[in-house]
Amino acid sequence: MIILALTCFLKVPEVSAADPYIINYIKTDSTHIYSWNAAESLWIPSSVQLYTYNAGKVIRIVTLDYTTRYEQSKTEYSYNTAGFADTITNYSFNNGWTALTRNVVFYDLQQRITEIWIQKWTSGIWTNDRKQNNYIYDEFDRLLEFQSIYWRSNIWTQPSIDYSYYDTQGKLIRREAFNPNGSLDYQVICNYDGNNLLSEMYAQYPSGTGWQKWWLVNYQYDGCGFKISQIQYAGSGTEWVPSTKTVNFSYFKPELYPDPKVRVCHNGHTIYISKKALQSHLNHGDCLGSCPETKCTKPAFKRAVNNVLSEVPFTIFPNPASERITIKPNGYNAGISKVDILDMNGNFLRSKTVSNSGEVTIERGGLISGQYILRIHGEQTYNLIVVFN
Repeated sequence: MIILALTCFLKVPEVSAADPYIINYIKTDSTHIYSWNAAESLWIPSSVQLYTYNAGKVIRIVTLDYTTRYEQSKTEYSYNTAGFADTITNYSFNNGWTALTRNVVFYDLQQRITEIWIQKWTSGIWTNDRKQNNYIYDEFDRLLEFQSIYWRSNIWTQPSIDYSYYDTQGKLIRREAFNPNGSLDYQVICNYDGNNLLSEMYAQYPSGTGWQKWWLVNYQYDGCGFKISQIQYAGSGTEWVPSTKTVNFSYFKPELYPDPKVRVCHNGHTIYISKKALQSHLNHGDCLGSCPETKCTKPAFKRAVNNVLSEVPFTIFPNPASERITIKPNGYNAGISKVDILDMNGNFLRSKTVSNSGEVTIERGGLISGQYILRIHGEQTYNLIVVFN
């Protein structure tokens, strides 16, 4: 088992330099959480989180007291038929498990979030506390805005609106939330290091004396671009106060990885090695996954319209087709996560989520004769023209 120190992030951009295909097969085993002792200026271990998986997906995280190992809380996950989490439920432990809150998530046909219900367990039933809805995305599936409404005094409040802004490389750089009356509620700022890795994210809210600090998270990475830890600070007026430090311990699971060979960055070049040889390469300083320089250097949002056939790592046959089209990856560097079908005007028709890196078959279904755009999502996104005759 190959142990890597990774960090666990909730609701922050995925900007790890690690190979996005490889990272799907790295699973967190446990998390250590530390609390800041201001009197002694050091981190004190406070709790441990243990992860349970089923079919490669986390289904439970149990939090234990670091010293006594007594259960404190847990989070349970359920998934829809496409493999996306649709219910996330939190419990506390006090001589038994007691439900506290849950998030119920809804998706569109492209598996983009359309609505989240935040509910509380009250008097034996789930009651709504808040909803996030009216999600809007751009043509590159980047979230642009959503609304939040609250259940107060037996009615829904007027919506507040959260906007997202991106730089020319497609990285999230700022979020702004506005109250129903149009006043600014808070802002979230994202900063990146020289490797385009998210280095910090912090939130502020306006006051009569300027920006007041709310929370800040700093992120740390290893030499291969894997997230290794995060430190959270709480705002105290105009100062940041250390709060918690999180370090996750994760490992690559060869039994889940579908290909016979694994990509490794060796002396600046991407090579393919057997799973058995992986540990020795890592011991010598190689990195799991493709070298950064071997990946397309175009901005992520520009890759979405990449149609250069010489760069497409797939074979599509037959094309034209009568009933179905098969997509076959060329080599081990073409993992497919999802395939969309659009008409020639760019209108979305349907989608197929893929859970392996082998051949993918797309059925014609009720499509009439003509040309269509086949959008293949993986490490990069490719738009190809296919024909049903």
